[in-house]
Amino acid sequence: ETAAIVTFETRLPLTAEHEVTITDCHLVRSIRSDFSLEKLENSQTLREVCYFLHRPSNSGDTPRRADLLAKECEITYSLSYDDYFQINTVFPILLLGEMVLENSEITAAVGQKVTIAVHFTARDISETTVVWERKGQELDEWAEIPTGLLSYRSFTSDIDENGVMSATLLIQYLATTDVGYYRAKVWILHQRQTSGVINISLVDHTPDTQMISVFEGSSVVLSAEIVRDVDIESAELIHLEDMKTTALSLPENWLLPANLTYQLQNVMSSNSGRYMFRVRFNGGGKMILKEVLLRVKQYCRPPKRPANTIITKEDITDSENYQYTVQCDGDDFVFMFENQTGIVCDTETGQYTTNNGLTPCTYRKP
Repeated sequence: ETAAIVTFETRLPLTAEHEVTITDCHLVRSIRSDFSLEKLENSQTLREVCYFLHRPSNSGDTPRRADLLAKECEITYSLSYDDYFQINTVFPILLLGEMVLENSEITAAVGQKVTIAVHFTARDISETTVVWERKGQELDEWAEIPTGLLSYRSFTSDIDENGVMSATLLIQYLATTDVGYYRAKVWILHQRQTSGVINISLVDHTPDTQMISVFEGSSVVLSAEIVRDVDIESAELIHLEDMKTTALSLPENWLLPANLTYQLQNVMSSNSGRYMFRVRFNGGGKMILKEVLLRVKQYCRPPKRPANTIITKEDITDSENYQYTVQCDGDDFVFMFENQTGIVCDTETGQYTTNNGLTPCTYRKP
């Protein structure tokens, strides 16, 4: 925690009884410590070390940038002894280097732009230097992030009216090697302050899954939606049954959400199976956006219309199959076989589920 250390030293008569009071100001609180009293031949020397710290404006909450304030306020040090004498020392105090993080935990996807920031109180930009450090999740040593890397950009803001400035590190396109811990070292008036630790982790991404059913000979559009602001280098569609990969065109000047699409014309049974939309990022790495399970259904050969019947094709509720049913063509006819009024087509095989055909109708007996 940012603190200013002040030592008060006063020489008093040897037998003086004394009392010290310190009046804090609205921005600073004091902690008194390291009290000592040295008795000399004809006098005594009082030494008292005080730590002056920022007084939080929202006690109990996580500090935010809006809570920072670098303004001078006055501290009063009062010493009285023998009930007759009093010494008042009034001095201004300005504490710099109080620091808060924008976020301490960041979860992002590979290829996504990531910004981490630390805010702190300062007096002059020319007196301030910032260095960013990182370490991988498996490493014990912090390493400075070199300036000038294309994958990283570091910059600082101006000091605002509250005496607060910000240091920002931009990771252009998050790669798996960027996962880990980050912190900022800030030098203000040649005194170093170290920020808290910021942890960057990868989002636990589960691709969307879609099932599509179409009949053989028709066309179908496969699509995947991009909803996250990422920088994509290329995209492809993979058919896992034969491991065939097809490059996809990326939308130009796209606005989120955007779609990757691919149309299959005149589909055949060999087109069935699992498809995966995969993207590669400029920052390195790749991600599966979506999985599509394509089922290519087959028609059954239409049955011949039995004598004296009307034949109807019907969909079956909650089923990929369909059926043919018959009814007699008029009241003068009856079914020859009551248990053969319908047949079901299994669209997975293109075969009927029974070998029995549809019943004809015969004249009703008088």
